Amino acid sequence: MQSLTSVLNRLSVAANKTNIHLIKLTGYIMQVHDFDKTIDIWIASLNGCTNKQLLFKVSHGWSYGQLINHLIENTEFCLSNANICISGNENADEKRSPSAENIFANNQLPNIDIKGPASNDSTPQPDDVESLKRKMTALKLEMNLLLEKILSTQFSGKTQHPGLGFFDASEWLQFAEIHLRHHFKHKDKFELARIESGY
Repeated sequence: MQSLTSVLNRLSVAANKTNIHLIKLTGYIMQVHDFDKTIDIWIASLNGCTNKQLLFKVSHGWSYGQLINHLIENTEFCLSNANICISGNENADEKRSPSAENIFANNQLPNIDIKGPASNDSTPQPDDVESLKRKMTALKLEMNLLLEKILSTQFSGKTQHPGLGFFDASEWLQFAEIHLRHHFKHKDKFELARIESGY
């Protein structure tokens, strides 16, 4: 795994080559920092988790393992869309929805349980803890490499979020971190309930 320092050094070089404004570069650096910090919290939550505990449920709904799989799938979706955005200029003039404007302005989702797409209902149960940790770690690497691509691309396309309008690549990366952080409250509920039940 590359260190954050080495990634940021290469971001600075890429930014100089493309004459990206310092303020914009600082924003990208903060995205790397925030994403790494947030996903590290999720990885740490798995360090003390057993394969059996991945099956634990607070109530009717996802198990803890399914929650982690949901986070991985959603983050992969965001990064995939960011890659599309830097491959062309399609939808460059499209806008975010008013709800998305509020989310990005506040850098967080509303503190409510949001009903996701129907595909969420089929989120699979993971095989084991180690496979989840590997996937989370791989997402960190992909995120860092993607930021380098964003800095070197000449394209500024957008793709459509299922309910929030159109995002550019940088917005997809920000939204990925926002979504990971939004589920901290569910992580805390799982951990507290697991301790109380002795599971």
